[in-house]
Amino acid sequence: MCRTLACLLVASLLGSCGTFRQIGEPPGDYGRPALVRGVATTGSYLGASVGLVASVVLWPVTKGISFISDEPLGYSETEWVSMPLTASTAAGHYLLGLPVEGLYFLFYGAWVDDPPPVGFDHVPGGDRDPDRRH
Repeated sequence: MCRTLACLLVASLLGSCGTFRQIGEPPGDYGRPALVRGVATTGSYLGASVGLVASVVLWPVTKGISFISDEPLGYSETEWVSMPLTASTAAGHYLLGLPVEGLYFLFYGAWVDDPPPVGFDHVPGGDRDPDRRH
């Protein structure tokens, strides 16, 4: 069992070594390396798998609360039904990602300057002069 979990962890970390960016899109990594994002994403998937089981088990309770509440508390009437899945995903992301992010910041992030902000001067598909009126 432990060997299987270790193999899955190593495979997930190896899969997170590369980043894919599209031209003209802002980066979604907020300056974090692929290792930090990969571990946090792995935590999200592990939390989501636990949350999926919890959502199925707690469905009678959460569906009952949805029926009792006359109006939705936020955006939709299904927020009570999806709460175990959402909370578990966030908890997994936090529990696995925070220690790695802390180590990254302690040994690297605190000692280097922040990168300059991403410029949005380039408009994909447009080669026109922005100052010229058409």
